[in-house]
Amino acid sequence: MKRLLLGAALLAAGVFGVDTSFISYIRGNAGIEALAQEAQGTSPGLGTSAPVGYGNGGAALGSGKPADGTPASGASAGAAGDAASGGAATGSPDAAAKIGAKPTDAKATAAKPTDAKTTSTKTTDAKSGAAAKTTDAEAAPEAQAAVAAATTAESGDPEAIGTSKVDLPKTSGNGNLGYAIGIDVPAFHGIEPQVALNYNSSRKTKLGGLYQGWLGYAWGLDGFDVIERASPGYGMPAYDANDVYLFDGQAMVACVAGMVSPSCSTGGTHATENESYRRIALNSTSNEWKVTDRDGTVSTFRSVAAVANLTPTAGTPAYDLATSYHWLLTSVSDTNGNTVTYSYSCPASPVCYPASVTYNGTAITFYYETRPDVILMGNGRDISETSQRIKTIGVTVNGVVRGAYKLTYDQAPFSNTSRLTQVTRYGTDATGTVDGTITGGTAKVLGQMTYQNTDGVYSPINTSALASIRKANDSGTLEVSDLDFDGRDEMFGDFVLKTYNGGGHNGSPSVSLSRTKRIVTFSQSGFPNPIIAKVVGAGDIDDNPAFFSQPGRFVSTKPTIDFAESTSVSQTNGATGQVTTTTTKSIVKTDAALAMTAAACNLTAPVGYQEVCYAIPSGQTSGPPAATITDADGDGIDTINPNNGLNPFIDSMVGVGDFLGGGRQQPLFARAPSSVIKGGLSSGSWKPNGASFPITCFRQDGPCVLGDLNGDGATDLFRYKGSDDTASVWLSTGVGFKNYSVSSIAGNSAVLRDFDNDGRMDVITIAGDAFSTQPLEPHTVRAFSLRPSSTSMTPVQFTLPASIMAGVTIGDFNGDGLPDFTNYSTSMFISNAGTGNPNLLRQVTTELGGTVAVEYASSSTWANNYLPQVVHAVTKLSVGDGRGQTAVSTYTYAGGKYDPAARKFLGFASIVETKPLANGETAPSKIETTYRQDLASFGLPSLTVWKDGAGVVHKQVAETYAVNTTAKPYTVQNTATDTTLTENVARS
Repeated sequence: MKRLLLGAALLAAGVFGVDTSFISYIRGNAGIEALAQEAQGTSPGLGTSAPVGYGNGGAALGSGKPADGTPASGASAGAAGDAASGGAATGSPDAAAKIGAKPTDAKATAAKPTDAKTTSTKTTDAKSGAAAKTTDAEAAPEAQAAVAAATTAESGDPEAIGTSKVDLPKTSGNGNLGYAIGIDVPAFHGIEPQVALNYNSSRKTKLGGLYQGWLGYAWGLDGFDVIERASPGYGMPAYDANDVYLFDGQAMVACVAGMVSPSCSTGGTHATENESYRRIALNSTSNEWKVTDRDGTVSTFRSVAAVANLTPTAGTPAYDLATSYHWLLTSVSDTNGNTVTYSYSCPASPVCYPASVTYNGTAITFYYETRPDVILMGNGRDISETSQRIKTIGVTVNGVVRGAYKLTYDQAPFSNTSRLTQVTRYGTDATGTVDGTITGGTAKVLGQMTYQNTDGVYSPINTSALASIRKANDSGTLEVSDLDFDGRDEMFGDFVLKTYNGGGHNGSPSVSLSRTKRIVTFSQSGFPNPIIAKVVGAGDIDDNPAFFSQPGRFVSTKPTIDFAESTSVSQTNGATGQVTTTTTKSIVKTDAALAMTAAACNLTAPVGYQEVCYAIPSGQTSGPPAATITDADGDGIDTINPNNGLNPFIDSMVGVGDFLGGGRQQPLFARAPSSVIKGGLSSGSWKPNGASFPITCFRQDGPCVLGDLNGDGATDLFRYKGSDDTASVWLSTGVGFKNYSVSSIAGNSAVLRDFDNDGRMDVITIAGDAFSTQPLEPHTVRAFSLRPSSTSMTPVQFTLPASIMAGVTIGDFNGDGLPDFTNYSTSMFISNAGTGNPNLLRQVTTELGGTVAVEYASSSTWANNYLPQVVHAVTKLSVGDGRGQTAVSTYTYAGGKYDPAARKFLGFASIVETKPLANGETAPSKIETTYRQDLASFGLPSLTVWKDGAGVVHKQVAETYAVNTTAKPYTVQNTATDTTLTENVARS
């Protein structure tokens, strides 16, 4: 994480993945002020230095701050994270992906007097708790591992007689909404493709696994398994020996001597991180993967070069992308020689699209249209462009039409994101053109989907609580970050107060300085609580006091952020002229309520902070920061490392970023007159390392801030000059940056914030006098989405329903994943997304005319274990039969947990489902499920209890598992199931 110090603003960085948001601001006339707020990362990012990526799923986070020529004294970088999400984790194509086995389908019986109980214990034969086939739910980019939340819908021919089975949207063990629409294809010895359109509410913009961007937002295509290369932490590949491979998004581990895995013991080269009991083998000679299931079925995966017949020159970026980035499923064969063949179209390597699946005379053909919302993703060498989406799926047998599916989309009003709104099935009489446009035939709508739009509705809260955040004669700048990892941002900052005293040197009045750290927390409604204040430094101005103050997550077991502090004073001996500098170091520790206590870094440092105390630098008043706080190894814990090799006359800090999107942070330095360079960690110090990039981040062209602008989880660079409204974007390619032009953006100060919670930073500008230097002045707020093409990112202003006058201190104060505003003196402006969030699926109309309405709530609503990113969980499903009857189920959650080192959302510890009222019931029954949260078995139920409306327990199912979390591959085996039944026997 990063923080800013004494009146100067820097960037903040985050690494979750997963899903919180962050903010960076640039003031038009200053070129030096940029404020970033956290939202995603391993260490939730704080104020001053770069941002991070979001993962995308039910969570995603990120943080970032601006950069200019010279950061304030002690200003460094910070971490951030998923979530909200990211991010991120969570947040994230499937940043909070489906993880969890569904409780058994038993139902609580009606409440009656009972006193007879039956207990049965079933001991299983060490059944594997993992699914036989990796699903998108298990292997999201933020690594989920268990059972898919939704089953594939089966639909018969529209002309067939009888009622087809209709699958309804379902919730999973982590609160995600899952829904699938199956594509009906002929059977073929059990190896026919299981093609389905699969929705997962945790997905955001980041692609990976079964979510490749071929459909609409949050919709993946089941049936097309893929093996991808990545850096540790699910980031872009670095194309070095540290890279890992992902099977449908789930990490794999290479077989080594002594590893216990069926794959490794039967000739495989890899195993999935969570054991799936398949042999996975990479043939380095043919560059092919073969995955053998337990029934002997073999799936073959070939590189993009082999699929598209490409012959790039070895040693070039094109070669890496074509031969060692993606391996696509090309065939599935059973033990009797039956084979299903998959083919692809690859118009722009490395992006490929399914073209057809053929077997036994059957052909499943995919037709495409240009998508209005090009998806840009870093790939470690360049930027991949997904520019098409599926419009039609045709099924023929021996050249005769068997059926066809038409996909209809709309565009999200704010971001222009494609959203799948309808799937229509046509029968054997379907007609169409060669490009796949259906022109006629008998049709039946299989599903109609409605999503929540971004409406920009804000509820004003009248409060003067923030009016005193800055006192008279104070100087300082506010920052925003989630200091206690509860999904709601706090507002905080260091303020220096000048006090004029008598009796100074030479008879003149002396001036003393005191530095006070102030924190403002917020309620769930976004109302500010009383200010928390702590004096953390002081000195006489004649002694040239210099301060260092940076936040960080330094202790893994601590649920709040602490601050590394130092105060340096210099005194001159009047007789000799000798200058003596004394530095006092301390850790300002926060408790659960964020009350602060200073612990001195004396000879005996506070327990757990010894290395931090040792590394805290002296305070400084100018030049690049002496040290940077980052999460360099992606373990979720921040460290302080000195910055060496910097020239104080030409070098400055831009911020801290996660440029591969894998949770590993590093600083980015600006070097006058016109370049930036990443920092590399060498012998415990950050030093400018590697190639420099021709990007100017100084006053004449505008300062730069860091943030994830395309939603791929990696940190990008944004430059804005408010005096003439010019802007530029550089997207991270992993190895460098790629420039995209940006047209004029009106405003004076620019803030990066995810305005619609899709995992991509948007631009919020605050108008005002171009010569204003007051950071706490409120002015007109404007919001812009950046709509990408292959060469540009076009800003499109969103019209707010009501004008907002606010300042640049923007955060998610009510924990719903959306930005909130304040004018500092009289009002807060709190986002009001109601029972949803932008672009979430809110209603489905099924093929039989039934409806399912969905409501969500932010994870910040409940008490969690450690969940910095915001996850939106399903709280209500209203199922209507189309004839006036509606059954309502509600859900509450507790104990959400994120593992920053593994970059996995481990789901909620408990979920309570309140069932619809049954006939004769006066109060609804409940199912209370407790879930496991270790890396091997997260998402699996440990105890499920059925209660009637009076709270009487009628059934309990307790699961026992044998779990290995010591060594990879992790394993979980369900060894016993104990079922306790309370029978409804009334005694006279």
